[in-house]
Amino acid sequence: EEEEEEETRIEEEVDVAIIGAGIGGLCAGAILNTLYDKKVGIYESHYLPGGCAHAFDRVSISDDDDAKQKKEKTAFTFDSGPTIVLGCSRAPFNPLVQVMNAVGLGDCVEWIRYDGWGMIEHAKEEEDGSPLRWKLRLGPDAFEDGPLKKFGGPNAWKEFRELCEVTKPLVGGAVDIPAMAMRPGSSSIVPLLRYFSSLVGLIKQGEVVTGTFAPFMDGPLYTVTDQW
Repeated sequence: EEEEEEETRIEEEVDVAIIGAGIGGLCAGAILNTLYDKKVGIYESHYLPGGCAHAFDRVSISDDDDAKQKKEKTAFTFDSGPTIVLGCSRAPFNPLVQVMNAVGLGDCVEWIRYDGWGMIEHAKEEEDGSPLRWKLRLGPDAFEDGPLKKFGGPNAWKEFRELCEVTKPLVGGAVDIPAMAMRPGSSSIVPLLRYFSSLVGLIKQGEVVTGTFAPFMDGPLYTVTDQW
């Protein structure tokens, strides 16, 4: 067995070795190879690259009491990770799309937009005992004027509006400055100068920029009281 392992072992010399073919590893490899002309090796233990950004199929066979009847097979596709990805088909683009645009692959993916997703709450049941089901629709004011008003009430709606207002400077700066403009090292300020006004706005936020959202949830910047 040891001899077989030695025969199948492949030695490869690269400029940069990246362990893990998740989104981060693939993006880093694409940038280093395309923009900096480095020979990159990306190594992954799983049989598929993509990390959380891939899917897998499972087949369900219907349970029929009549053995003579042909059992029906139904295929289901499951996402391995988060399915909510914003900023793919239109600006402001997320860091993944920024990287794809930078390496010339921005037009290689057909992004499919959706209008919302279904929610199932087992903790809240309908009158007939079935789980509470509702759809969270996307779009301006769809959340506030939809489920937030219906289930949270006027106080939840009011707090959400106030929270949006108090975090507006923080969110605005994060949207205006693309991830590709952020670099490590002593010269990191140079690419950020193109977004000077937004950069100044972020600097004014102080440590809040690199911290958690706790100051906006538990005070002192804002305090959320509604549990919904």
